[in-house]
Amino acid sequence: MFYVSMICAAIVIFNVGYVTDPTLGTLLGKTIHYLFFVLFFMIALRESSSIYALKKIAVEHYSGLFILIYFIFILIARFARIDALSVFSREQWIYLGIYIIFIAELSKSTLFFR
Repeated sequence: MFYVSMICAAIVIFNVGYVTDPTLGTLLGKTIHYLFFVLFFMIALRESSSIYALKKIAVEHYSGLFILIYFIFILIARFARIDALSVFSREQWIYLGIYIIFIAELSKSTLFFR
């Protein structure tokens, strides 16, 4: 999961910082949206199976559960079209979610929580 999130974060950095072609920017924007959903389902599957296997919520699950709550909130903001949540439907919140996953995976791999 660490390498997947690292690749996604690199794609976001490339899209934000280096892409000047509008068609490539549109293509990468759609790709980042799909990656956001893929990461959401991968983390949901991993966290739910890990909690189910341990039969309890351990310390290493806190970051994953926080990220799942964040993803659900962003998905609701993007698809519910509620005026109060319209600020959370911007692209930057998806980018932040991808970066949060990368930082959480980096900390798990360097702090040996597994």
